[in-house]
Amino acid sequence: MNGFEGRGYAREAAIRARACAYDTLGWNEIASCIYEGNHSSIRLAERMGAHVERRMKRDGRPDMLVYRHPSPAELALGL
Repeated sequence: MNGFEGRGYAREAAIRARACAYDTLGWNEIASCIYEGNHSSIRLAERMGAHVERRMKRDGRPDMLVYRHPSPAELALGL
């Protein structure tokens, strides 16, 4: 650990970034592209309600997982 892990900073930043994208920029959907071995980012995406939409195969590099985040309507419904 680097002294900042486990304090919720990444989650708070991700929640605010998603809110900005939906509320300020008017986006209707968001996806996170996460390397398969990045367990911390995968856990964060899943805690935020995102789910794996697809896996992207990459030549000579780790697979990339595409996590789809809940839409603004889904968040409003608490889904």
